[in-house]
Amino acid sequence: MSSMAIEYPPLIPPTASSFAISQQIFAQNCGHLVGVAILYWDHAITLDAEVHFFWRSRRSTSGYWFYVNRYVGFFAGIPVAVLPFLPLSTENCTRYTFLRQVALVVMQSIASIIMVIRVYALFGRSRRVLLFLVTLGLGVVVVGSYSLFGQKVNRRDDLKGCHFELSSHTAYRIAAGWEALFLLDSIIFGLTIYNAYINRKRTVSNDLRLNTSLSLHQVIIRDGALYFGMVALANLANISTYYLPGLLLPGTFATFANAITVTMVSRLMLNLHSSANVGIMSEITGLQNIPLKSLPHIPMIITVQSNQRDTFDYPAAAGARFYNEDSFFSIRAYANFARGEVMNASNSSATADAVKDITAQNHASVYIPNP
Repeated sequence: MSSMAIEYPPLIPPTASSFAISQQIFAQNCGHLVGVAILYWDHAITLDAEVHFFWRSRRSTSGYWFYVNRYVGFFAGIPVAVLPFLPLSTENCTRYTFLRQVALVVMQSIASIIMVIRVYALFGRSRRVLLFLVTLGLGVVVVGSYSLFGQKVNRRDDLKGCHFELSSHTAYRIAAGWEALFLLDSIIFGLTIYNAYINRKRTVSNDLRLNTSLSLHQVIIRDGALYFGMVALANLANISTYYLPGLLLPGTFATFANAITVTMVSRLMLNLHSSANVGIMSEITGLQNIPLKSLPHIPMIITVQSNQRDTFDYPAAAGARFYNEDSFFSIRAYANFARGEVMNASNSSATADAVKDITAQNHASVYIPNP
């Protein structure tokens, strides 16, 4: 059963003209269609990248979150594009509207979880950061759930399609959920900028030493800023509709704002994989996904587990390569090297006369320390 109560007589003032009502319905329909069009258009033009970086790659938690974000939004957009234009009964229209709002909450929650994981990884999997963000996220869920229930709406018989008028109280109630979400996005962006600030010296030092044009850390900051800018503008535009005088205008840009969020999260994850083939759980310490054969003789440390380390000196002449890949709580680090001494977790050593493969698993920290 839906929690939305149907009230009569109509909430719209008697002086409101039919032309004004039709304009509001037209604006609402345009908001739905533009949002769905953006979602499907971006899906089509990035499908090749999705196939390359996710379908043909090994399965990872980053990939699973990508699929959830992308395809929950994809399939939820189908009824949004069709049902508002169908002559549904009041009961079916009420049920559809409630389920659509639930779908919006679910999709926004998925996007927020992905961004929380991203910031959690940026801060070296700090439990304090995770606890803070989870607590904040639960608060957003509570506010969002509160906005779903106790709504007072009205459907007029002369309205075409599935559209409801919202009372001012209900409009403000729903706006509170979007405002809480905007607050969470702002804090996530602030933490991303703060992380960039505290790591700026190490990032710049490594970029100059490694002779790279754009570090993975810079890619994440750039994409995070772009994500926040686009999502913030869309959410603010949607929030403003809940304070407009027209009873059919609240939520005009809800589908649009949701489509922008889903699209930007998908783009952010695709950019991470295209830049360095890493996922949302990757820690960033200024290390690049680049050939190490151009580096001088630099001590490298690979943290294998929480209290165990394998260390070795990488010989510059070996012509080896280094890259990392994402899994939920680990990064696999591979290093091909020659003529190097390897210290394993049990403190025994081995000398490599030929090229060997070293694999470090079950931890997420792989870095080259500053000289």
